Amino acid sequence: MKAHRLLPLLIALASCVEPGFTGDIPLPDPVSPGTAFVLTASATYTTSSLASFSTDAPLRGSDNLLLASGDAVLVKLGHWLGVLNRGLDSNLHLVGDGGTPGPQYALPGCGPHDALLLEDGRVAFSCFESADLLFLSLQTGEIESLSLAQFADADGLPELDHLALVGETLYVTAQRLDRNTGFTSTTPGLLIGVDVASLSVKDLAPEDPTTEALTLPCHDPYTRLLQTEDGSLLVGCVANFRTPAAGGLVEIFPTTGTMTLRATVEQLGGYPTALRLSPGKTPWVEVYTPAPDDPYTTLEMTIMPMAPTPLVPLIRRDGFVLGGFDFDSESTLYYALRDLEGPGVYRIRPDGEEEPPPLQLSLPPVDFAFF
Repeated sequence: MKAHRLLPLLIALASCVEPGFTGDIPLPDPVSPGTAFVLTASATYTTSSLASFSTDAPLRGSDNLLLASGDAVLVKLGHWLGVLNRGLDSNLHLVGDGGTPGPQYALPGCGPHDALLLEDGRVAFSCFESADLLFLSLQTGEIESLSLAQFADADGLPELDHLALVGETLYVTAQRLDRNTGFTSTTPGLLIGVDVASLSVKDLAPEDPTTEALTLPCHDPYTRLLQTEDGSLLVGCVANFRTPAAGGLVEIFPTTGTMTLRATVEQLGGYPTALRLSPGKTPWVEVYTPAPDDPYTTLEMTIMPMAPTPLVPLIRRDGFVLGGFDFDSESTLYYALRDLEGPGVYRIRPDGEEEPPPLQLSLPPVDFAFF
């Protein structure tokens, strides 16, 4: 482990600091409950833009609040929104109430795929472009790093992806994509555990002398790590969208090391690309169905609950047009339609009926965050 201080780039400063944080860097006002953010992307994914709307009046939104990188993602960091910008200028842009821009923290060489706010106020990041987990103090800008290079595949990088915090253990998935062969998934993915107090790797596989990580029964873990009520973690694997037998939805009980295949690619009708937990604690999944002979030609995309079985899609659209989904506190489902001719956010009430009209946006939506 090594620690070093980075000077964050302060784009804008807010006057109110979130309670509990008393550092050097002023932080923006916390986001008001009932606020939703949606990230929209240009057709070529060269840039993206942040929009917001209220779940109380979802047809009234504020578009183009700030610009972000083309493959940016949104994360909830306590009462703030985080925009993770990837690429050469990877950074965290903290956003407060009303979409007010806050400080922007440089994350050189990281290419962050996920971030999570710890109880002590630090933010943990999984890095795709390095072998490190990063731990950032929002108050001071200081960054500590923990190398997970021992879990890399042939290209020297583990391709760290999504995070979940259970007690004092931070879990992170490693996709282990081989850059030497065009980012192919040649080995199973991993689940790695880290003690957040000591920043040390935990041995999740004490009976396996070759690794401290759990070896997943699938390739290329792609979705978020979704925590369920019974203490398990769900993750969707896509196996380069080419190998159905190596994909599917996996359930992991990290304390025991038990893993089961919750749903196969055949049962899902495709590869799981997004996971969310409804307010009723039911896991929901977005599924991508490619053409049999071409993983980049989309036949359809669906969104469905993981119960009851057999699985029945609630939403089904032809082509590569769904851009994620989420729920508000009233169990209304919001999904993104990234059709260039009519991009927008659509809503389905708990009774299963679609509620027109949609929130229309200037660019196709690709990610959500609800407060």
